[in-house]
Amino acid sequence: MKKSELRNFIKEIIRKIGDEYAVYPKSGGKRLGTHSTRKAAEKQLAAIHINKEEAGIPRTALPQIHTKDIKDQYMYREGNVLLSQMKPVQTDRVEEDFEKAVEEIKNGTVKPIMLDKRGFIVNGHHRYDAYRALGYERAPAVVVNASLKELMIKFTNESLHNWFNKEDWVRITTAGDIAGPCGTSKNKKNPDRCLPRAKAQSLTKAQRAATARKKKAAGAKGKQVVSNTEKAKVTREDITNLVVGMIYEAREIEVLAEEDDRCTKLAKQKYDTWPSAYASGAVVRCRRGEIWKKK
Repeated sequence: MKKSELRNFIKEIIRKIGDEYAVYPKSGGKRLGTHSTRKAAEKQLAAIHINKEEAGIPRTALPQIHTKDIKDQYMYREGNVLLSQMKPVQTDRVEEDFEKAVEEIKNGTVKPIMLDKRGFIVNGHHRYDAYRALGYERAPAVVVNASLKELMIKFTNESLHNWFNKEDWVRITTAGDIAGPCGTSKNKKNPDRCLPRAKAQSLTKAQRAATARKKKAAGAKGKQVVSNTEKAKVTREDITNLVVGMIYEAREIEVLAEEDDRCTKLAKQKYDTWPSAYASGAVVRCRRGEIWKKK
């Protein structure tokens, strides 16, 4: 980030008052902190900046991890942590999950809140809210020696890796037909194009034929690796839709059955397979205003 961009982003300033350095909002208002050195004040500005970067994460984008998921991969510590030291980042809440957390706290069956090394909540926002509502000052927590972003990337990538390993890849003929499992081409020197079944089914027969013919034509000239046509490529948007859709499917949330709104209709135009993780993720992201925004 350039210095000019950083100045526009940071809405706080440092003022020297006597022998101390105070942090204030640029627009004026209550003092945010007082420090004996400018360096200490700058550290607070940095912390505020980090908070802004981490805050505002949709619930579906946060990894639903517990101690068993990280115990063989990260150093961590367990114990009671002050709620005032925990930093929520999730933008949305579900009333039923909050009520469930309250009951679990009362019954003594609640799981610890998962925190990253800086105190950002990775998993457990409803538990955090419930503890506060019940008047607690501390709550059981697991503090992982990793950043929130690192954990999000790690467990999202693992989900994708698992998905690609489990995905049903199919063979596409030059006529555009889905002919069977990948790897069953009779022509081993120039085999048919293969695609994930969900992606193949999201294309028209003509679109499948186009990418299959491209593969065959290049293969006849000796090329081993041939890129898909634009329509047949699994794009970054597809992957993002897939990840979001997988999270919803894992939580058994029926996104596509909720309502036949604008986002559902647009997703149907893009993905022919119903239900699918691709389509579910696209609908969720459209409803959140991340894609297919109204002009």
